[in-house]
Amino acid sequence: MRTMKFNPGFLSDDELTATFCVRTEEFDSIMEMLRECRAASNPHRLIVGPRGSGKTTLLLRVAAELRKDPEFSRSFLPIVFAEESYSISSAGEFWLEALARLAEQAPDAGDRDELDAAYDEIRHTPDETMLGQRCLAAILDFADRANSRLVLIVENLNMIFSQLLDRQMEWELRKVLQTESRILLLASASNRFDEIDNPDRAFFDLFVTHTLHPLDTEQCAKLWRKVTGQKRETEAMGGIRVLTGGSPRFVAILARFGAHLSFGNLLSELHGLIDELTEYFRNHLEALPPQERRVYVALLKIWEPATARQVGDLARLDTNKCSALLNRLAARGIVEVVGGGTRRKLYYSSERLYNIFFLMRNSHSPNPLIEALIKFIDSFYAISDIKKLGLRMIGELTESIPEHQDFGWMAFGKLIELRKLEPYKEQLLSKVADIAPDYIKHNFVDDSRERKSFKRSRDAEPPSLEQFVGSLFALKARLHAKFDELEEAVDACDAFLAHIDSRDDTKFEVSLAICLVVKGLALLELDRDQDHAIELLNEAVSRFESNTSSEIRYHVLVACTFLGRIELENGRLESAIDKATWMLEHAGGEYPDWEFQALILRACAHFEMGEYIHADKDLIESLNILPDTHLGAGTVTKILVEYAIVRGTNEVLEMVRQSPSADLLRPLTVALELESGLQPLVAKEIEEVAEDIRKDFRERLATARQE
Repeated sequence: MRTMKFNPGFLSDDELTATFCVRTEEFDSIMEMLRECRAASNPHRLIVGPRGSGKTTLLLRVAAELRKDPEFSRSFLPIVFAEESYSISSAGEFWLEALARLAEQAPDAGDRDELDAAYDEIRHTPDETMLGQRCLAAILDFADRANSRLVLIVENLNMIFSQLLDRQMEWELRKVLQTESRILLLASASNRFDEIDNPDRAFFDLFVTHTLHPLDTEQCAKLWRKVTGQKRETEAMGGIRVLTGGSPRFVAILARFGAHLSFGNLLSELHGLIDELTEYFRNHLEALPPQERRVYVALLKIWEPATARQVGDLARLDTNKCSALLNRLAARGIVEVVGGGTRRKLYYSSERLYNIFFLMRNSHSPNPLIEALIKFIDSFYAISDIKKLGLRMIGELTESIPEHQDFGWMAFGKLIELRKLEPYKEQLLSKVADIAPDYIKHNFVDDSRERKSFKRSRDAEPPSLEQFVGSLFALKARLHAKFDELEEAVDACDAFLAHIDSRDDTKFEVSLAICLVVKGLALLELDRDQDHAIELLNEAVSRFESNTSSEIRYHVLVACTFLGRIELENGRLESAIDKATWMLEHAGGEYPDWEFQALILRACAHFEMGEYIHADKDLIESLNILPDTHLGAGTVTKILVEYAIVRGTNEVLEMVRQSPSADLLRPLTVALELESGLQPLVAKEIEEVAEDIRKDFRERLATARQE
């Protein structure tokens, strides 16, 4: 059966009737209103809901019923406007558009010819008032001849009203709609708007409003069955509802999306789906005002339901302002409010596919996306199918390119934690040891980062099951830490340390280095047992400082960085400088991220000691390599703000302008230029960030002067 994702208007009346299965309560309410419509004036209706909520389909279903049902077709004639009526900017043009649509849709060919001729004659009328009067006269004359009430079905009424050039035109339209029994307006809008909510505006209290809420789980199951022909238990649709936010459009899209027993195919189809919908999603974001878009993007990054404070922190906005913007988005159905109570509301994106689109295109962490995919798999597949999917995932991972393998292993780790798979967990892990030794051997046993292929050498000895299981613990710990799941990271490290018999076993050197560092950093981040955390990091450095393994060297540099920061925070400046210098000597140009961290660490220590010449040198060098790192500008910005307080804004401005990081640090230089009395011409977004930096600079400067 044919369905349309974005253009239900392309469907025939029969197709619309056959596929319509949700929004039935709203449909019945509208039809009952029309059945009882006998008064001199009409009860105009407005359907409010975000894009994809089913407004168009509902209105077109009403139009189809008015045409097909003998009782209704004798009394009503639906006139359907275009979904986007961009040309309407006056009351006259509104009635001109109505006349044009009536000329297209009148049932009788003779009427269509007559109305078309009237349209061609009237449309050249220059005076707007006269234009409206002539169009309306032609429309009402037809209504009298047909003995029918005309039901004007108008989409995006909020957009049309916003295009009216003069408020007086609103009152002209209201007068007709309020007094003319031959015309009934059935309209839609993506959100409530000032013209209907403000008592001072013409259309206040004119419409009976229906708000389309997200589909519940039972409705999602009903729509799924209609699209696919497959019945799914209501409980199994929970993940689908979460993924789509109860949007009929996205439930229907996902229903057609496929159910392949291959993680690679599933991910590939999801990428294809996101690519297909990119323009739609992008338009959705770009249609938002800048401040609302800023808040919405912050919410998309968080993924989980979040408080206004959490969103405000990420968007760098005051909590009260952020709360007001979130409530605006909620009023338009873009954001949903859940739980949390009056003083602690929780917000999340209504349509979760927007979230997946954003995370797939913008996030450096795949964890929220993995969570969504696993929920989808959990709800979509039976237990036996999930087991098969897990085995296929492992086979695919050994063949995929290296940069995709961390993502795949993280997904597999989440998959085997599903409660459904508990009886098969040990069997799956045993199979993994047989299927995927090359990935584990490359990352945790062999250590050769120079190999470009993951294909097993004929002479290579596969890791033992004991090595594999130990390495799997280390892999799990590293990935949990990478995605800020710190408690889980500590548990995985403890499981590894319990697994090995002795820390002297050379078979586990790489895994041991990873777990010592990961556990140490996780404990520091959790603010738990700092002495033990420092002990673990020191053990990693002392045990492996001479090791040539690329993986081990990397983790030793990480450990040394954090030990140096602890020394700096505790005022042991010479020790901090020694650790930073050691890092620079051992990085060997292979790790620009950690070389940058070492230079910043040493610059800060020199700065605290008042050795500004040495601090200048390290800062300049760090700015030279910053563009080669994967780091953002935030860390160095804070340091340079502090530096500008002591050394002066001109000194820091000159330092940044002459570095390769000048473009990257443009908000900082704008802030310093403004503070120096200059008026740089920059984009509004940069100016907003610069003002935040400038505010921080002034607060720190005031504090420094008091001290």
